[in-house]
Amino acid sequence: MGSGSYKTRVLVIRKKALRESDLILDALQEDGSLVSFVAKGARKPTNPFASRLELFSVADVCMARGRNLDIVKEARLVDSNERLRTDIDASAVASPIAEALRRCAQKDLEVPHLFEMSRSALLHLDSCERQCMPAITAAALLKLLAFLGMRPSFNRCTVCGTPIDLNAVPSVRFSYESGGAVCSSCVRTLQTISLPSSTCAWCNALMMMTFDTIVHEQIDTNTGFAVLDICRHWFREQLNMKLVSLDCLASWGLF
Repeated sequence: MGSGSYKTRVLVIRKKALRESDLILDALQEDGSLVSFVAKGARKPTNPFASRLELFSVADVCMARGRNLDIVKEARLVDSNERLRTDIDASAVASPIAEALRRCAQKDLEVPHLFEMSRSALLHLDSCERQCMPAITAAALLKLLAFLGMRPSFNRCTVCGTPIDLNAVPSVRFSYESGGAVCSSCVRTLQTISLPSSTCAWCNALMMMTFDTIVHEQIDTNTGFAVLDICRHWFREQLNMKLVSLDCLASWGLF
C-alpha cells in the first residue's frame, strides 16, 4: 500500500449527497476521531458501496488521501445494523447517538474507547427488545459525556464535593449550569431544579453498566426516557448543543 492510502475501520454517522451518484460520509474512526470521505457511485443501488457504507453500519475501508476529502477505494462490511434503518423506533433511538458523535468527535483528535462503546451501543439497539432501547441510548450519551470529560455529578455536590446519599432522600437539587447535584448547604447560591433520586441513581448506574447488563436488567421505557431528558438538557446547557434528533425522540411519542 502506498503512502497515499491507508486502512481504517469506520462507523458511518452521516451521509450527504454529492453530485448525481456520489456521497460524502462522516464517520467515527476506530481511534475515536472524526473522518469525512467521498464514496464515488455510492448513490447507485448497484454500487457495492451503497450497501457497505450505510448509515449506522461499521466497515473496514481502504482510503486514498485526497486534496480536500479522502476517497474510499474498498469497503468490507463488518456490522450492518439493518434494523436501525428499517425500524422506525430503532432508527429514532439510534439517531441521537449518531448526531452526538458527529458533533462531538473531532478530526485528528483521538478519544480512546469511544469507537468500541458506540459500536456496542448500536449493535445492542439492533438486537434488543423495544423497551430497552431508550436506556441503551441514554447510557451511550452519558458514556460519551464521560469520555469527553463532561460527565454530570449525581451523587456528590458539584460545588463543595459533599457526598449525597441517593437512597436517603426522595429528590435531589440539580443545576445544569453548575454541573450536577447540589447539596442543601450550597443550594441557596444556585438556580436548581428538583430531580427524583431514583432517576439520578439510574444515571449513575447507566454510566457504569455494560450494554449487556442494561439489556439483561430490562430497564423500563419510562426510566430510559427520564434519563434521556437529563441528557437532552445537559447537552444544551453544558455544551451549547441542541440535539435535534433527541428533541424529536422526546416529542414524537413513538414508545
